[in-house]
Amino acid sequence: MNMDKGNNITTEIIYGIDNVVSTLLKVISNASHRLDVCVDSTRPMLLSDISQLRQAFFDAKSKGIKLRYLTEITDDNRHYCKELLSIVDELRHLYAIRGNFYVTEGEYAAPSAYHEKRKSADMMIYSRMKQVVQHQQSIFESLWNASTSAERKIKEIEENINLGTTEI
Repeated sequence: MNMDKGNNITTEIIYGIDNVVSTLLKVISNASHRLDVCVDSTRPMLLSDISQLRQAFFDAKSKGIKLRYLTEITDDNRHYCKELLSIVDELRHLYAIRGNFYVTEGEYAAPSAYHEKRKSADMMIYSRMKQVVQHQQSIFESLWNASTSAERKIKEIEENINLGTTEI
């Protein structure tokens, strides 16, 4: 646990499913301009399974928060990703994502990658530390720039084709 000079906790580990979910809801609610989400292929279904999380995304969108969501789109999660297309501003695919994090202009939350299927993680790193947030935003941008559109990946899966890779 890190403390800043004002003795406010800026980075901490959150334990317990309820605490993880409530902290994620707080991060989403606190966003003022953007919310960037990078999660593994098992996480898109949580927006269907955890109604509070789904509602938080709708609330953020209604406040004009730009929602970008990055995940590995697979045949198993394709249905949930199609639902996400109507919730988030942009959804993109990147092969083999193995971690989870949410980052806004002022907060970073990283739920554990080890969790039961269809359940929230029970441990998460949370930070308001400016350097941590900026670092994670940079990582998100790098991953985002390497990803492809969700529509393209969904089309590949549904039509059982490979549209190839575009490299810059």
